[in-house]
Amino acid sequence: MKISKLTIITSILVISIPVTYYSARAFDNNTKGNELTISDIAREIKLLKSEISTLKQANTELIDLKMEVAQLKEKRGDNSVQAQIQNGGQKNTDDNRVETETTQITPVEIEKKQADQRAKELDLVNNAFLAETSDPQWAPEATTLVSSFFESDAGAKIKLSDLECRKTLCKVEISKPDSAEANDNLMLNFPMHVSKALSQSSSYYTQNEDGTTRVTMYLVRNGYELPTNF
Repeated sequence: MKISKLTIITSILVISIPVTYYSARAFDNNTKGNELTISDIAREIKLLKSEISTLKQANTELIDLKMEVAQLKEKRGDNSVQAQIQNGGQKNTDDNRVETETTQITPVEIEKKQADQRAKELDLVNNAFLAETSDPQWAPEATTLVSSFFESDAGAKIKLSDLECRKTLCKVEISKPDSAEANDNLMLNFPMHVSKALSQSSSYYTQNEDGTTRVTMYLVRNGYELPTNF
């Protein structure tokens, strides 16, 4: 029968209380002629309280661990966690091999999950953009501000394909060369250029056949937030 580490610790603490008590009693008997004073009794009581407190702490830690295991099982549906605890944390080689093979995620799977997540985010923001009406005053001003960047020296090498601003969002589609200069201009200079009217942004990248990168950006009007609820 395998016993968990917490069970062993708890058992040791339970045994240690009477052992400590009688050890202290024996020591006092040898040194004071088998006579216990009020001071001795008080000291022993204090020692017992300390041991009981330690035992309670171990019990609390055991309860916390059980709660964490329950939460982990709920999130991952992993029945092997409970089996590991019941077996004292021990698993045979075959179980380890099978679990590793079934739970290991490949880089391709990770990339696919990330792409799926980004696609959901893109759909969410795009739907929010399409649902907006146009602000007749703010939209033209924001459109002029954004387009002026691509007419400047910093944005000259970045091709502006599409631009539309509505009430709180601007949708910008560009194609940029794969260069450090273009990246720096887009990531650093562009946000500063449009900061007067636009703050937050969300960008989505697609590789073009000619080696350039297509970027779809959604820029948020100052004072508003990107939609985040799926």
